[in-house]
Amino acid sequence: MFEKRSNTGVKIAVLSAPFPPQLGGMATVAALLAKGFAKLGAEVKVVTRTPCPIEDSFPYEVIRRPSCGRLLQTYRWADAVLLQGLTLRLGWPLFLCRRPCLITHHMILNGGRYPGMIRRALLKRSRNISVSRAVAESLPVQSEVIHNPYDSETFGNGAKLQEGTGDLVFVGRLCADKGAGVLLSALSLLAGKRLRPSLTVVGEGEERSRLENEVRRHGLNGQVRFTGAVSGSPLADLLRRHRIMVVPSLCKEAFGIVALEGIACGCVVVGSDGGGLPEAIGPCGATFPNGDARALAEVIERLLAEPALMEKYRKSAQSHLAKHRPATVANRYLELLRVEASTAGGSSDL
Repeated sequence: MFEKRSNTGVKIAVLSAPFPPQLGGMATVAALLAKGFAKLGAEVKVVTRTPCPIEDSFPYEVIRRPSCGRLLQTYRWADAVLLQGLTLRLGWPLFLCRRPCLITHHMILNGGRYPGMIRRALLKRSRNISVSRAVAESLPVQSEVIHNPYDSETFGNGAKLQEGTGDLVFVGRLCADKGAGVLLSALSLLAGKRLRPSLTVVGEGEERSRLENEVRRHGLNGQVRFTGAVSGSPLADLLRRHRIMVVPSLCKEAFGIVALEGIACGCVVVGSDGGGLPEAIGPCGATFPNGDARALAEVIERLLAEPALMEKYRKSAQSHLAKHRPATVANRYLELLRVEASTAGGSSDL
């Protein structure tokens, strides 16, 4: 049985509708956990709905857009299943195969109730994991909290800032929910106090033209630079050249891997206080009420004026990041999968 073996030979199916090359938190977590399981000696197969224009080069098999038969076959192959999000398109075989299953929840559930009897049935027959306390508190079932990992190989581990650093950096999709407009309003308020920190805006989206117009309207020309989308090592290099990352989301973020990436590159993080983002920031930065440009401006002003406070936040980076390394998080998942397999005992396919 699964619980009597070492990690070597354990067969884990990771199922995630989004997966690289698609960007986003769920895709990132699925790839990091699959890699972590493989490094710990498990056999791993990833099943995803995301296509890829080039051949995969992952250290495990990636099955993209499988047929119903192939999906069912993968379930039967696995000793245990990790389902990223409550998706019926990938989760329905659990009603035909008795496999230990963990479902990781990546969104805050409004109203505390999943729609549909089938989804609720799937929820109850699996062990539930939430990426933050904020997510766990929104679910209608008991859920253990395992915070997300970050790519420690790419983003380093509390790296020092490079020479000639910039002031502020924003990284995210340029859409209304991510709050870049709130950050521009905060810069306008600071300009009224003759404070003009530089800002680099990293990302693309439907709001870019409007935000560029806001820069001109607020008289922030020359102070704000738009880079477009940047990811991977180039993004890590860019983050290391900045002192403060701002994550001004208007929505309640489930977690916020981008905050961990910023911390790992030496940034102090300022983020909105709704949802799970404060859990991602931890002791490595400050928060402000969602959508409150004046409060954001006050936090930025204080950080720029108090180098000792900035250094205090940076000194907390090592211990905070240690809890989010992929191997650490993957080990926690493996422990729970063992428990589930032990509980399942001698179950077999229906």
